Amino acid sequence: MQIHAQGLVPAAALVMLGVLAGAASGQAAMPVEVRVDPRVELMSIVYRLAGSPEYNMANAASPYSEAVDAHFGPFRQHAVIARARALRARHGVSYDAVMSLAVHLSMDGAMVTSLRTPLDPRPPQLEGRWNTQDAAEFVDLLAAFARDADFAGFLEQQRGLQEEAAKSLAEVVNRRPIVPWFDAFFGVRPKARYCVIAGLLNGGGNYGVSYRSADGVEEEITPVIGVWRWDENGLPAMGDEILETIVHEFAHPYANAAIDRFADDLTGAGDKLFEANRAVMQRQAYGNGRTVLYESLVRACVVRFVSDQLGEEAGRQQ
Repeated sequence: MQIHAQGLVPAAALVMLGVLAGAASGQAAMPVEVRVDPRVELMSIVYRLAGSPEYNMANAASPYSEAVDAHFGPFRQHAVIARARALRARHGVSYDAVMSLAVHLSMDGAMVTSLRTPLDPRPPQLEGRWNTQDAAEFVDLLAAFARDADFAGFLEQQRGLQEEAAKSLAEVVNRRPIVPWFDAFFGVRPKARYCVIAGLLNGGGNYGVSYRSADGVEEEITPVIGVWRWDENGLPAMGDEILETIVHEFAHPYANAAIDRFADDLTGAGDKLFEANRAVMQRQAYGNGRTVLYESLVRACVVRFVSDQLGEEAGRQQ
């Protein structure tokens, strides 16, 4: 895709040049945790039942999705499903906003108990399409759905598949030193915990969501990687071809924060980029200039990572 725009401010150029010129070491890494997260699955199920296309992708079809439809299909008229449809129509709650709320949930086993942090002050990483009243009400309805639809029973039935799915994705995630690379490139985040979440209903949808408590004491970087290819046993069949996607979603908490820091200088440039290609951007679920800036800087980070890890030719291809 080519973007034609003029008037990029110096701050934007400096940020981009800093990324493209950077280098990172390949120090040894502790394995990154990979799991199937019941919070992500529960939210994905609700939005699948609500008919959201990004949670009904054709490449998410698998024995697992069939089991979801069979178990939860009778609950399509539940109050939380109707609310999900309304929130999508009124406020565009979809795509990453769904996964953002998921990683802010607190659960006791399969039961939703609350949000992990109060809504006042607003959780810093909760996606902006959730207002505080909508989020609070939705969590209550979600808790009722988990109970009414026997989410606990479904999780128990699918435990083996979910464990094998996490193991399969972990083999890919931990082939490269992703976290040490980001530590070297952006600086160490000593309070952060890292976990890659396999989204079994997300198909080609991948989301760089994260959580940070209002007091800054807790931080979790939790990219959700959609499973879009399955083997004959109904397990994820993705390999090294998803490395760039994993790095892309890991980059969002870092790159978004860099853009936000310089938002006063960068917003005008982002708006010009967006308006010059509005239709193209909206087809990718990019709703404004700030999102275009986030995604552009993230892609620059991926190019640098690939160049460092796989060589300059691979970086040029990326």
